[in-house]
Amino acid sequence: MPTESDDSSKSVALALQRVFHELQFCDKPVGTKKLTKSFGWETLDSFMQHDVQEFLRVVINSKIHNI
Repeated sequence: MPTESDDSSKSVALALQRVFHELQFCDKPVGTKKLTKSFGWETLDSFMQHDVQEFLRVVINSKIHNI
């Protein structure tokens, strides 16, 4: 997924790329605050359990709105 022109604070694809990059190349624990913030979730939403369908909806909607 191209992310060159994405807003770094709102791009789900870019935030997800960052998490996977850090998982692969960092020896310390990886934070996910920027990823959940890119979903548009408030602080309370990040503490609630979400299922994979909700995550997929967020990813698909983020790319549809950026086309």
